[in-house]
Amino acid sequence: MTQLKVSLPEPLGEFVVEQAAKSGKQTAEAYVTSLVREARRREVLKEVEAKLIEGLESCESTPMTDSDWAEIRERVRANSTRKNG
Repeated sequence: MTQLKVSLPEPLGEFVVEQAAKSGKQTAEAYVTSLVREARRREVLKEVEAKLIEGLESCESTPMTDSDWAEIRERVRANSTRKNG
C-alpha cells in the first residue's frame, strides 16, 4: 500500500473533514481515497469510451440481424453455463 502525506491549508482541511462526515466516511483518509477511486473510474470509462468510438469508426457498420442476436444470446448462455456449472 502506498502512503501519501498531504498538507492542506486549514480551510481545505476543514472542508475535507466536513465532506467526509456528510458522505458517511469514517475518516478524512477514507473520503480522499473514495475521491481518488472515483477519479480513476472516470478515467477508465473515458478510455473505454474512446476505444468504443475508435472501434465504431474503424469499419463500416451493418445492421444487427435476428441471427446475430441469437448467436450473441447463445454465447452468453454458454459462458453462463460454464461459469455456473
